[in-house]
Amino acid sequence: MPGATGRYAIDVPDGWQPGGRLIVYSHGFSMRFPSQDVQVETAPNAETRGYFMGRGYALAAASYSSRGWAMFDMEREQRALLAEFRRRAGNPGEIILFGGSLGGLVSMKTAEDYSAAGEQVAAVLALCPPLAGARSWDFAVDTRLLFDAVCESNPLPEGSAALPWVLDYSAIPPDLSDIPDGATLESVLPIANRIRQCMGFFQPSIFDTSAQLQRRAQLKSLLRITSDDFLLTNIAYAIYPLADLIQGPDKLAGFNGFDNRFVNYGDPAINARVRRVTGDPIAAAKMRASSNLRGPIGKAKVLVLPTDRDELVIPEHVEVLSDLRIPREQLSIALIRQTQPAHCDFSKSELLAGFESLRNWIDGGPQPDAASLRANCLDRRGLSGDRCGFDPSITLSSLDQRIRPRQLEPRPISPRHSGSWFDPQFDGEGLLIEIINGGRDAVVSWYTYPPVGGDGEQRWIVGLGRVTEDGIHVAEAFEYRGARFADFDPADIQTLRFGELTLAFGGCELPPAPGQSLPAGQLRLRFQGSSAYGSGERVLAQLTQNAVTYPLCTEVGIPPLPEPSSSYAGSWFRASGAGDGWLLQIGSDRRAVVGWYTFDPQGKPAWLIGTGVFDPVFGRVTFAMQRTRGARFGPAFRAADVQRIDWGELTLNFDTCNRGRAAWSAREPGWTSGSEVILRLTRVDGTPACED
Repeated sequence: MPGATGRYAIDVPDGWQPGGRLIVYSHGFSMRFPSQDVQVETAPNAETRGYFMGRGYALAAASYSSRGWAMFDMEREQRALLAEFRRRAGNPGEIILFGGSLGGLVSMKTAEDYSAAGEQVAAVLALCPPLAGARSWDFAVDTRLLFDAVCESNPLPEGSAALPWVLDYSAIPPDLSDIPDGATLESVLPIANRIRQCMGFFQPSIFDTSAQLQRRAQLKSLLRITSDDFLLTNIAYAIYPLADLIQGPDKLAGFNGFDNRFVNYGDPAINARVRRVTGDPIAAAKMRASSNLRGPIGKAKVLVLPTDRDELVIPEHVEVLSDLRIPREQLSIALIRQTQPAHCDFSKSELLAGFESLRNWIDGGPQPDAASLRANCLDRRGLSGDRCGFDPSITLSSLDQRIRPRQLEPRPISPRHSGSWFDPQFDGEGLLIEIINGGRDAVVSWYTYPPVGGDGEQRWIVGLGRVTEDGIHVAEAFEYRGARFADFDPADIQTLRFGELTLAFGGCELPPAPGQSLPAGQLRLRFQGSSAYGSGERVLAQLTQNAVTYPLCTEVGIPPLPEPSSSYAGSWFRASGAGDGWLLQIGSDRRAVVGWYTFDPQGKPAWLIGTGVFDPVFGRVTFAMQRTRGARFGPAFRAADVQRIDWGELTLNFDTCNRGRAAWSAREPGWTSGSEVILRLTRVDGTPACED
């Protein structure tokens, strides 16, 4: 059943039945626009596709929605791909994720996402993957800045005044190939001339001067690479894909997420000469959240195959796997020795040996290693000279020895960031944040107002974000409408995509960079909404804190135990059906804040905020609830327009840690009183354990 729908391609062999195995293939890096793709392929080549299908595997693949570093919308695409496969072929059984280069990172991140969603991910085969994610682009930034420092009289073309070291987005050729390289650079005369004048490329070698060769050798030494070809490829990445990444509207949208202020390049003269750039903390948070691995991956078995002389995606990327706490019995890394530098260069026998060893491992066979993979490869190579380079004797240096560390202290997100946040200039709206799932995720709820011309009196926007070091990125935030407060029916709810939210938090360890960083207890919010909302920024301060008993940046030694009553903190929803609910926060003094996201009597989005004091004897808290109206979203907001209405009372009474009852008495005209059994949806990190 071959064919493609939109950007998806699905191949199902004869005899495949629901419950059969599915291989999800992810292709590598490409600078072609998705509209330029002639056909989505379900395998690297026709021979591999035939091999997989001949062994009964169904195949599925998606073309990325953006060119270049296509990580920002990847999770949604991969979920849509699986849904499309189910619609057309049925429910798969075990899923194997397979990809090379960028596709290897996509496969690993898809394993995280699918596993979190309860999908049956059996294995991942990742070839030469850039597993360090955002750090891959630290190398590209260094390449660009070091080139200009080495070639002072012939620097690369500058971009805008705001980002002079980044090529203008409009200057990126529309017809770039999958991997920009020396041929790409040579085709653009102004760039080729500067590289030739500085380093002697693109001319007969007899014309290379000793000064040109010296500068070429110096740049390779600074970048810790050996190959002239890879030097040109890395320069090409530092010009075109880097400009697309920083300035592309579907990526960082003109904000630089990279920082080299404190990088030591190992050469005093270069350290003094190199341009120093300061990263935008929100862009950095978005970049890390979209690009970095974080685990877990469920029970999936992972086989990673790097090649030892790859100087585009260096094999040291595998070092980050040690931070994911993948059990040893689920992870195998086998390096392949190359005779010359090449990127993601595998022989047919190496690839098939890797896949067959992985399949045997899934089926209960031994866990593969470099020695067993080499034996498997030698048994199956059918072509004279077909390489079998698996080599257990290869040793690697550290990632920091290949990609220079930024030397920036992390400002980790922790349970102390859970709470309510507001911008004094927008008094009358705010955020509630819940850090959950061991610090990996955060629920972000924005209580605000309709845009100019929008109907109703309030809006609430909510999304599940990825936590990364000092920020949170919500790739998809949503707003809801349609249900009515009385006779609430979840089937009436309409879901609308708002856009994305990114939060960067102030920290304790570093002095603020001018105009960039924030003091502790503040965050910067950047949003990119639909056309009705537009985009913008806020600076918010923490108003209340959940669970923890010490303020930011003052803890010493072992932190004190949180207030026991905070075990009830988290998100709660109606047992009769999800669609509205309560975000409950309980502080160290048992003072509680609740946000009730719901709908008004006419079916428009509505929200209420209340405060109260938790009674630990009876396991309940009564809130004086307030509703606001009158303001408009964004630039039209005026604090003086906010009307605060005494809505009524809400009591949350808990039978157990995961079950209770909400009862409310409304005083605002048109609203009704009532009660509902409520169930827990989320548990906030840092709250005490609680047993039913």
